[in-house]
Amino acid sequence: MSHDDLQDRITAYWNARGVSYDESVGHSLRDETEREIWLQLLRAQLPPAPAQVLDVGTGTGFLAILLSELGHEVVGVDLSTGMLALAQAKADGLARPPVFAVGDAHDPTGAPGSFDVVISRHLLWTLSDPLRALKSWQRLLRPGGVLIIIDGLWWVGTDPADSDAGEPWHAMWQSHYSTAVQAALPLMHAQSLTPAEELVRAAGFVQVSITRLAALEQFERARDPGAREPQPRFVLRSRRPITGEAAGNVARCNGTRLRRSPAEL
Repeated sequence: MSHDDLQDRITAYWNARGVSYDESVGHSLRDETEREIWLQLLRAQLPPAPAQVLDVGTGTGFLAILLSELGHEVVGVDLSTGMLALAQAKADGLARPPVFAVGDAHDPTGAPGSFDVVISRHLLWTLSDPLRALKSWQRLLRPGGVLIIIDGLWWVGTDPADSDAGEPWHAMWQSHYSTAVQAALPLMHAQSLTPAEELVRAAGFVQVSITRLAALEQFERARDPGAREPQPRFVLRSRRPITGEAAGNVARCNGTRLRRSPAEL
């Protein structure tokens, strides 16, 4: 399956999932407590506003809108025109709305060194060539610019074929994320954070740190006590090196090396 065929199938799925995606747990803000968790996370990870931020795989604008409300100048790109339409509708009326545009996360357009931050949420697992994407993102960052990846180990201990079983879109998931499609996505079946970290380093980023999103997971447990245990969620932060800076920094969290298997996180 060619890259274009693969991407067309994935994009078709997300075009059809826009509204139901926003209604799913973890994909939209349900109350002020959850909203504050995300705002605290973003304040801690991003430089002071106003920063120039590229939100790759923006989807329905979850991060882009929050970042705009924090005072950042945000561009959100996605291949799903259906999701972008929802993002634009949600951003209408904001004092400083994001700019939304159609764009491939593997190779988003933009002048080299034009962003202070490149950020993504729930995207890395569904990229067919994450290393290519990471190298493209580094090109768009200014020297010293920050990369923030928010994602999860979505299928630790579960079968992707059973994802969202019982939901109206389950059959569509099985069709668009077939066995052949899954096999073409290097990080989809990752059982630890090591593969993602290694790709970030291979793309040339430095000062890689990984933090478990414990507050978010605890909130989801308390909100839906009878639901399935939340999958491990993390934020991976790194930056583009300044000219002459050596790579090889050790990932640390609160001064100690962070363990990366789900059982150890």
